Amino acid sequence: MIDSLNLKKITDNVFKYEDSLSVLNPQMIEHIKYIAHTHPMQRARINFHHSDEALVHEMIIAMTNGTIVEPHQHLNKCESFHLMEGTVRIGFINEDGIIMNIVELSKDKTEYYRLNTPDYHIVVPISEMVVIHEVTNGPFLKEENTFNLNLSTKKVNMIRKTIRSWRIE
Repeated sequence: MIDSLNLKKITDNVFKYEDSLSVLNPQMIEHIKYIAHTHPMQRARINFHHSDEALVHEMIIAMTNGTIVEPHQHLNKCESFHLMEGTVRIGFINEDGIIMNIVELSKDKTEYYRLNTPDYHIVVPISEMVVIHEVTNGPFLKEENTFNLNLSTKKVNMIRKTIRSWRIE
């Protein structure tokens, strides 16, 4: 437990807030940003829900622009991001890996998005550091998160590169 922040370490880059009243302070954000910079996955998060069985899952997630999030979909779920820091793009792709839409979250443009359907999407951090507040419905069931597009690594890297370089008006 990281007592001064009231965080319980779940894994090297996942923490859980350990109080019945949840608060987020700048030290907590700085902590996960530091972990994201030093962790091999280049991301870290604080869970504010108390278990995988909770009906609402809220997380503060820090990601570097080296974070790799594979294309995926969430069956029977919605997902929302509220941007707190940085710039991130979410690319929506079809089953052939064709980019259908891109949403950019940045402080001077759009700061929130919500996905209500099980569309395949890929998260691409653009700025050196991104911090988001993610909300989704629980319970967490691994089988409801699918990564089965069967796209080659080369194709996924091309999608990521295209999203990163996309000119957003």
